[in-house]
Amino acid sequence: MGSEKRQINLEKDDPDIQKTIMSQPKQKRQATKAKKHNFFGQKAAPTKQTTQPHQQDGGEESHDGNPFTEPADPTMEEQVTKQFLLEQLEVFSSKMMAGWTAGLSGLKKDIGELGARTSRVEERMEETQGAHNQLAGQKDNLTH
Repeated sequence: MGSEKRQINLEKDDPDIQKTIMSQPKQKRQATKAKKHNFFGQKAAPTKQTTQPHQQDGGEESHDGNPFTEPADPTMEEQVTKQFLLEQLEVFSSKMMAGWTAGLSGLKKDIGELGARTSRVEERMEETQGAHNQLAGQKDNLTH
């Protein structure tokens, strides 16, 4: 709220802007004011140049050439795009974590079921071994 008032006051304090706005019909004045601020109520970013600054005036490049570092002054569009991509990355990573968590829970459940089956198989093996030993003992008694 406070930043909007400050921006409006800046327009009123600047005689060139005020003169331009007042010289236009009322409908155009409103359109002019609307163009000066973007959707978020912030001052609109200047339009991008088609050539790089170092190509225009022969000066040094303002960006260090590293693709992983950002230019010193990103435009509003770049900031919004970056914010959008960060939000999408956060959504994607949370979905991935949920997927991994569900997968691990499923594996844990499967391991638990396999453990229970293994216990039952071991019990049956003991029963079978006991029955085998009993039959072997009876066989020995019959042969002696």
